[in-house]
Amino acid sequence: MMGEIKQDMDLLFQEVDIIGRALYADFNHNVVQQSMLQAEFDQIADKLKDLELLSSNLNVNGQIVFCRNDFANNDKIDFDRISGTPAHIENGTVTLGQTSQSSVGKEATITIVPGNKTYKNFIIGSESNGFPGNNHEITVSPGSSLTNNDYTYRFVGEKNNHGAYGVVLDGDANTWFEYELVNVREQDKQAVAKNLGWDYQVNGNQTLRFARDPDGGVLKLNLQVILAEESLINQINVNMYTPPNHGAKTAIVKDILVSDGTSAPLSVMTSAKLDSDYTFHFSPRTAKVITILFEQPEKYFTDIGHIYYEAKRQIENGPDYVFDTINKEYSPTHLPRVEGPQIALQDLGVQVKATPTSVDATYGPQTPDGTTQSMENIISNVQYSLNDENIEMGIERFEGWRYCIGIRDIEIFSTEYEATGEIVTEPYYFEQPLEKITLDVREEMPQYIKYQVSIDDGATWHDITPMGRQMASSSDEAMAPKIYTIQQVEKQSQQANPRPGYLETEYPVYSIRMRMLFERPAETGGEA
Repeated sequence: MMGEIKQDMDLLFQEVDIIGRALYADFNHNVVQQSMLQAEFDQIADKLKDLELLSSNLNVNGQIVFCRNDFANNDKIDFDRISGTPAHIENGTVTLGQTSQSSVGKEATITIVPGNKTYKNFIIGSESNGFPGNNHEITVSPGSSLTNNDYTYRFVGEKNNHGAYGVVLDGDANTWFEYELVNVREQDKQAVAKNLGWDYQVNGNQTLRFARDPDGGVLKLNLQVILAEESLINQINVNMYTPPNHGAKTAIVKDILVSDGTSAPLSVMTSAKLDSDYTFHFSPRTAKVITILFEQPEKYFTDIGHIYYEAKRQIENGPDYVFDTINKEYSPTHLPRVEGPQIALQDLGVQVKATPTSVDATYGPQTPDGTTQSMENIISNVQYSLNDENIEMGIERFEGWRYCIGIRDIEIFSTEYEATGEIVTEPYYFEQPLEKITLDVREEMPQYIKYQVSIDDGATWHDITPMGRQMASSSDEAMAPKIYTIQQVEKQSQQANPRPGYLETEYPVYSIRMRMLFERPAETGGEA
């Protein structure tokens, strides 16, 4: 018999191994497909923006015509016309080419900073006003005849509630952290749930309500990263996670502050920062403490699971026979709601310290390999603490909404760059001859970037200054024109040195090219 058992176990192991290999292959295939779809999506989004500009051009009757390049891809770059070192294009950003890059965040620790708060709010403050994890969202599936249930409810975070914030430093795209607030209609809280079960337990009879909307309608999160040692950094990437629900939006990186641990933190953001920016390049800074502020003003509607407790009600069965005494009947519906054990803040990874005179709740520092929590274990702990046999626990569904900040990775880099870089665009064509040319850009460290325009397909280049750029008054270098006026003249009338802001040509201009020249200061040692 033992031999047969061994053969069965070997066969089972082989089957599991085959299934594992198949899942691994399917995962790799899905990753490739996702990358292909993302590339196609970027191309479609780029063309959509071109159509938006075309619509704008039609609305102004051709008087002002726009052309654009968001650098979502390389489609509008003419690499054959680049004479120097090509610049680097990634995630809609153009930088000098990278010669080396080292990550300095793998050995760091991270924590959540609540900010200014009251004693009764514990971990809800001015900087962070939610809770870690996906702890209340559920999925609904049809029940089975074996359980006599019409529906089966499962928490989305059943196996992993994604409440461990340390995983944002692990560099693994398959892990992520969620920060949330959920709520349901007040009528459902009061009339159906009797206003019970909408709080987390802090300590003893002290609780903290989780079913609430954020103050000001904006969910906020302050993550503080402490590096293992002071490092010179110049790039931070924040890879976000967006729930796969209809209406869910990606959270916003509101600000990033960098400090060496002793001096006041300074922002790395520029005035040109957009809500859609998640890659940040800046001049080199000595960093020990990095603070990243997130905001989520958008909610999405979803199913919210609610834990409730009911008092059992025995039904009289007439004569009390032995069989009836053993098999009591209880009414399954319309039983009175009662208080019961609540999910504790400790179950979410929050540290609660109680003394005879005070209670304090804080977020401890976590490393990239921090312990994850699961709603399956959390619910089991709650059930285990239910020691009254006359009370039954259940889970019900409410239509509600959820604010979510999702983060996959925070990447902190010390990057070294080439000394120079260059970008030359493909020609931009127009239906009518051009009369004036202006340039509008979104840039960081503008003192190291020069822009040029050509009306003769790159034969000659003319420096141009973006409209929004403000040059320092102490600059010795004269500012290039912000507006060029094109004058069509006879060849013999063309001047060797035309007036600033004027371009002379003997032919109508129907196309232009743009060139961008990047150069870092030599004293930075490549880290710019």
